[in-house]
Amino acid sequence: MNDDLFPHSRSTLVGALESLTFENQRGDFAVANVRTATGRVKVVGNLRGAVPGERLQVKGKWENNRQFGRQFVASDVVVLPPTTRAGVVRYLSSGLIDGIGKVLAQRLVDAFGDKTLDLIESEPQRLLEVAGIGVVRQRQILQAWEKQRAIRRIMVFLAEHRVSTTFAFRILQVYGDQALQVVQQEPYRLAQDIFGIGFLSADRIARSLGIGADDAGRVAAGLSWVLEEATGEGHTYLPRPLLVEKASQLLEVDTACIETVLETTVAQGSLIEERSSPPRPAAIYTAASHSAEVELAERIYRLMTLSTSPMRRQDLLDRAAAVQSRLAIRLEEKQQSALVTLAGQPLGILTGGPGTGKTTLIHIFCEAVTAGGGTVLLAAPTGRAARRLSESAGRPAETLHRLLRFNFAERRFEKNEKDPLKGDLIIVDEASMLDQYLARSLLRAVPPYGSLLLVGDADQLPSVGPGNVLADLLSVPPVVCARLTEVFRQEGDSDIIRNAHRIRQGLPPQKHSRHRPDESDFFHIAAESPAAAKQRLLRLVCERIPAAFQLDPIEGVQVLSPMHRGECGIDSLNSALQQLVNPDGEPVRLGEREFRVGDKIIQLRNDYQREVFNGQIGRLVAVDPETGDLTVQFEGRDLTYERANLSDLALAYCISIHKSQGSEYPAVVVPITNQHYVLLQRNLLYTAVTRARQLVCLVGERKALLRAIRNDAPLQRHTGLARRLVDRIAAGRPR
Repeated sequence: MNDDLFPHSRSTLVGALESLTFENQRGDFAVANVRTATGRVKVVGNLRGAVPGERLQVKGKWENNRQFGRQFVASDVVVLPPTTRAGVVRYLSSGLIDGIGKVLAQRLVDAFGDKTLDLIESEPQRLLEVAGIGVVRQRQILQAWEKQRAIRRIMVFLAEHRVSTTFAFRILQVYGDQALQVVQQEPYRLAQDIFGIGFLSADRIARSLGIGADDAGRVAAGLSWVLEEATGEGHTYLPRPLLVEKASQLLEVDTACIETVLETTVAQGSLIEERSSPPRPAAIYTAASHSAEVELAERIYRLMTLSTSPMRRQDLLDRAAAVQSRLAIRLEEKQQSALVTLAGQPLGILTGGPGTGKTTLIHIFCEAVTAGGGTVLLAAPTGRAARRLSESAGRPAETLHRLLRFNFAERRFEKNEKDPLKGDLIIVDEASMLDQYLARSLLRAVPPYGSLLLVGDADQLPSVGPGNVLADLLSVPPVVCARLTEVFRQEGDSDIIRNAHRIRQGLPPQKHSRHRPDESDFFHIAAESPAAAKQRLLRLVCERIPAAFQLDPIEGVQVLSPMHRGECGIDSLNSALQQLVNPDGEPVRLGEREFRVGDKIIQLRNDYQREVFNGQIGRLVAVDPETGDLTVQFEGRDLTYERANLSDLALAYCISIHKSQGSEYPAVVVPITNQHYVLLQRNLLYTAVTRARQLVCLVGERKALLRAIRNDAPLQRHTGLARRLVDRIAAGRPR
């Protein structure tokens, strides 16, 4: 049959997969070039996780697409082993077989020709004949070969259920030989155990296996998922009516069914319900979140009321006065008041915006405590924040994970109530980043006679993790707090600092009256549309800022965006900036994403094995030509990532404002457009502006900028720490 005469007829073609030009994140649609006996063919559809080099038998039909031209639409795909030498090389070096990259794949084929795959299967000992393959590498290849078989089965199964085939590697890593059994028999475990797989993907599998919409197991899994998602948004609990409503929408099941299963789940202890007096609805917690909040409140109460600082308040104030005299430091009235308020307190909070004198007070406290023979420990939640604290205080500072001696193998902190920290005063900077879990671990390690001083900016964004610890503590009057509001340091003449405070006060930014336009460090570049804003931003980062401020566009400039999608979203800007600032790096593709040597990279989740955390930024420094592994350098450490772990990484030319917390950059560029309408909030903009040391550029529509400044109603977090602490304090008072 002539396919040119009958373009929509059913047909079958066989050929080698040369390249994937597109693959969506779910893995259920791809565009590929397939080399057949008569030439190259464009094939579109679900290719069942096939990789370049494999031979495909594809059933489907031809069509003439108006936009993309003649293409073959696949309805069924069978993966066949490659038969040509070139096909075997492409297959082996595709990343599917760990331990074999382009160089080693070519050596194997040079040695064994088109029989290479058969030889690996039937005569694996002959691999040792190839240069570069010893016993260890041979074992690695054979283990990967066995794993590939299991991956293929999982890929086919997941592809049939519209789940991204990129997760097959990770599923196999987590479940091993039981992978397919777990996926088929306990599909909802995927949403809990596999990073990147959500409830909807697991639910598609479960429903296709015959699990009913109102099945109790499905509803319980949906309730847990809604609460876990809420935790990811910063909540420690959800009000019962809101949880039921969200679960009903997710599951498309009536609320009566949800209520019935919720009662059972609470009775079993899987979820925790705290009932309240009307009109406040009952609060539903996960067991982990409830335990953390209850313990945190109790430990804060004990520190406030039961701990006795060894530092007598007046002695500390006398030594602080001597320090000021010796170092010729003159405190303003509010700074002096803050010093008096916080001195000798077992728990104190020092809060204020940039330039208000927090660093000066930290320095005085450190000098005064050590002058009396005491010990001061300095820490911050992130490495960058710890380095900044160390530089400003003139003494060592650590991340909280290092201070508390995090055991990466066992995923626990070694410093706790049984082995507390040895410090008279513990100062933690950037305390707005403390979520309830990290705060609990910190409170566990405060020694019985030690003091804890939390320092932070209450107007910054709250922690990425669950809880709103700093803000909750500031709302409880018995907690001793000093707030600095006036700008004292010379940098107050900086437009960055002046405008940060204007934004905090709900006022639009402006240029200092003494600054000429070319002297300012704060700019708003108008753009009438998101598309125009994107073009102006790209030119700023790649041309104007490097030329005017001698800053490297990769290391010296950080773009911060409120959201992922849209013209000025993180995804679009990362792709465009990569093309402009790193066009020639050696590429590595993963689905829709492409990494290149030299790229700026961000870690997306805590990886305790590699000791790298969510939000850390590094550089892609190498691609192993033999194995396809990537090497990313984080803060001087080279970490290796296999293909199965690449979903932990993303480009970092543009990152979210939340991910920037605790960091500072020479220059910050922020797109502000009405596409970001939902997320235009004052604390978001304030946080972005305060990340910059030398330069801030806001790019976009003035209406959007004003919207962000006026919107002082950040998304409410459902947390119970403040209420719990107030109740505990009230219960502890003598009657």
